[in-house]
Amino acid sequence: MNALLIFFAFPIATILLAIVLEKVLDSPILVGLTFFAIYLVITFAFFDSDFLILAIIYTALAVLTAIFVRFVRNCLMKICCQQTNLADQTSESAATANNDPGTTVILTNVNPNSCQQNNPRVITGRIQLNGNNSNGRCCCRR
Repeated sequence: MNALLIFFAFPIATILLAIVLEKVLDSPILVGLTFFAIYLVITFAFFDSDFLILAIIYTALAVLTAIFVRFVRNCLMKICCQQTNLADQTSESAATANNDPGTTVILTNVNPNSCQQNNPRVITGRIQLNGNNSNGRCCCRR
């Protein structure tokens, strides 16, 4: 076995792919099971049974990386939500549309606790358009 492959390529590839799989699967246990299955196949297809110990070590590295990525993502989400909540308290909840300066979009009934839910990207509420075209149609399209 090549020492660079064992001590450099496999660990770096494990860390990078564990980050990607944590973002996709959103579960450190599933990331670990996936890596163990992959390294188990690699062990008996290309190497001898001595590589099985390294496969277990690489699996532990993948699980630890996935846990670390989840921890960092949760910390960033909490920081982002605190900044968003502070910004919502100090500013109005109205924004002017870029394409039509006469139209104002007002978000009402926005859930302030949406950051603590599973999907913080979902905004619950009602959008009201204030302006000349209150029914959502342009005059020339009637």
